[in-house]
Amino acid sequence: MQPDLSSLKLSDPDGFYAALVAAHEGLDDDTSALLNARLVMLLANRWATRPRCWRASQPPPSRFAMTNDG
Repeated sequence: MQPDLSSLKLSDPDGFYAALVAAHEGLDDDTSALLNARLVMLLANRWATRPRCWRASQPPPSRFAMTNDG
């Protein structure tokens, strides 16, 4: 299931991404992982259904897999 990006709710998605990257700057791996876990829990709470969260946690289809073909 692909996310619907046709109606973004963020008014400034690039700014949000920049803030997210900045929030991780200077953090060690464990602290960065804890921050990610908190964000995932906030999103899961917002989505509120186990099936939706489960689908979102699955790896993308193989057509999006990275290759080393050059």
